[in-house]
Amino acid sequence: PVGRIADRAAPHACIAAGLVGIAVGFFLLGTPKFPIPYLGEAWAKLLPNVIARSAVALCVIGPSAALTFVPSMPALIMEARKRNGIGRNDNWPGEEVWHDSLSGALSAAWSAGAFVGPLAGGAVVRGLGFDDATGVFCVVLGAMAALQLASMLY
Repeated sequence: PVGRIADRAAPHACIAAGLVGIAVGFFLLGTPKFPIPYLGEAWAKLLPNVIARSAVALCVIGPSAALTFVPSMPALIMEARKRNGIGRNDNWPGEEVWHDSLSGALSAAWSAGAFVGPLAGGAVVRGLGFDDATGVFCVVLGAMAALQLASMLY
């Protein structure tokens, strides 16, 4: 279903929506004091069981991650077409070469993120504690969503 949504809508919008959803999920996962003061504590009082809070958060993060990851390759191909002056439905003889190159770049970026992400995340958690680290991740993911939406304009 996510691929169909990304094909009908703009893939960039799906990616941005997924990033916002993941940010909300991270907020629900911890009880951060920021970006919205007292909301984390209110969430913890509303659902005091940590396992239940985690389950709700992961139920938000899962579909949001799909909204982020599935349209990544179509978004890259769409950008390559746009930068080469090729319309969305026009025949493009060089698409296979671009597709192979972009697929490799996406795979390399994914692997680099899988290596660097836990290291950086662990450092932030060690420095701030888990709850406040989730707030930092919310802000970073929100900024990434804003950049993704801004990329639609250019």
